[in-house]
Amino acid sequence: MFTDDLTAFQITILESIANGSPLLATLDRISQYVESQCEHVRCAIAFVDAELKLRPASAPTLPPHYKGGIDGVPIYPYIG
Repeated sequence: MFTDDLTAFQITILESIANGSPLLATLDRISQYVESQCEHVRCAIAFVDAELKLRPASAPTLPPHYKGGIDGVPIYPYIG
């Protein structure tokens, strides 16, 4: 059942955080889980820096040229 799987995944992620796993490894695990649950979906997690620009953090299945293409893209209201 989906909720049992989601609960188990949440516990795994919380344990990773509590055990001091590297942030990027934890974000990759989250991206991979989302992709495993949603057919034909690719997941990316990005941060927004102090200048309101995207900074990709995790996108394990996105092509490198796509990740490079969104790095530094400014965020404006209604965009991004």
